[in-house]
Amino acid sequence: MRAFRLSKSLILSIMIHVMFFAALLTTMSFEVKQPPIIINLAKNPGNDTKIVQAALIDKRAVELANQRRAMEERLQQEKILEQKRIVEEAKQEAERVKQALELAEALKAQQQAMLEQVKQEKAKKAQEQAKQVQDQAKKIQEQAKLDQQLLMKQQIAQQQQIVKQQAAAKQQKAAALKAERDRLVAENQAMIEGEVEKYRAMFAAAIEENRNVTSAFSKDLRCELKIMLLPTGEILNIKVLKPSGNIAYDEMSARAVHKSAPFPMPQDQELYKQLREVILSFKNGEQ
Repeated sequence: MRAFRLSKSLILSIMIHVMFFAALLTTMSFEVKQPPIIINLAKNPGNDTKIVQAALIDKRAVELANQRRAMEERLQQEKILEQKRIVEEAKQEAERVKQALELAEALKAQQQAMLEQVKQEKAKKAQEQAKQVQDQAKKIQEQAKLDQQLLMKQQIAQQQQIVKQQAAAKQQKAAALKAERDRLVAENQAMIEGEVEKYRAMFAAAIEENRNVTSAFSKDLRCELKIMLLPTGEILNIKVLKPSGNIAYDEMSARAVHKSAPFPMPQDQELYKQLREVILSFKNGEQ
């Protein structure tokens, strides 16, 4: 019984560590570096921007995951019933040992009664018989002790096996939950990336509609701007990261950005964080 209590404490400790590890995983976040948006200021009707559609989480996969968890819980209940059956058999074995000990005590009492009965006659024979009974009782007691020791060892081994099985089952369940969580996180990240690309494409389309077309600049001029946007889509700041070498071309690119504001912005805070700072790459194409 004491070994069983210790095994319960060990199981509880393992459960607490698994729950703590799962809670630690949920706090992890993913950060994706965005590539620059390529914007052509030249008029080109054939290059309409395609809006990237967001990927949706497969609800059917979530339902299958719930069914799989239910199946795992049912298997766990079956294991618990099997363990109860093993414990019940151990109790029955203990009862048999107890009966053997009681039988030994009864034989000892019988020995004493026989000594009293043959006290006056056949003393020697009675003593020999009593000795035989005593030896038999001693053997039964010794065998009962051996059986009891063997039973204790079997119970300890069974409890250890139960602990190992429960620990392995919990590890498998934790691994399955982690795999499912990673899959959902990946799908959610893909959806966020798709939404980000959709808004970036909308930014590029808005700026190209407000560009100033002129042949005064060389075709190979390029510049790169970084804009900081407010949640309303208004421009907080514009910074030239890579100047083209022609100040007028850089200023024209910045004016096209200002003219396009306010930009459409998502309501979701996670998406806004991805679009708060946007890098725009301008190139002077065919006029």
